[in-house]
Amino acid sequence: MNRQSNESSSRIPGPSREPGHPRSRGFTRMKLKVTLFVALIFLTLAIPSLGWFANNNRVAGLANDFTKAVTVARRESLKRGIPVSICSSTDQATCADSTDWSGGWIIFTDNSGTAGTLDDTDALIYTQDALEGNISFSTSVTSIQYNATGSLVTASDIPFSLTPQNCTNNQKRDITIRPQGYSTVQKASCS
Repeated sequence: MNRQSNESSSRIPGPSREPGHPRSRGFTRMKLKVTLFVALIFLTLAIPSLGWFANNNRVAGLANDFTKAVTVARRESLKRGIPVSICSSTDQATCADSTDWSGGWIIFTDNSGTAGTLDDTDALIYTQDALEGNISFSTSVTSIQYNATGSLVTASDIPFSLTPQNCTNNQKRDITIRPQGYSTVQKASCS
């Protein structure tokens, strides 16, 4: 008997099971509704931010792809010791003679024939398919040519503008190819 009394006195009392005081088990319907409502508010605020984030990353990735292509063209001109060109292309086999580069571009050796044009004697080095989504990628030139020393044939900067369709804040990228052959990328205002 003494043993039972010690056990019962050392127990921590739990919730009352008296009538009128039911034991609580998890969420009530009201708590669940409030939790779902708060979660819905957070999702409503987060979803537009996720769209902006995805759009911004896509434009940054495309800018990086183009600067890599510029680097490849410059490196190939140095390695081969001959001029190498990049031009806008919509079929990835010929130059498009367009200042709109969103259809893609090609890199090729440009040692003979018409400068800035893929001729029969030139070798195709790299192709880039059309940009996915509604993105504007434009400049004032239809082709870029590197000479055998890795510098641009032109003596001035060549600016490019990469702008998504629903551009907000500073999602636009301005890419500049310098006469020395390297490129820079900067965020720019959409307006």
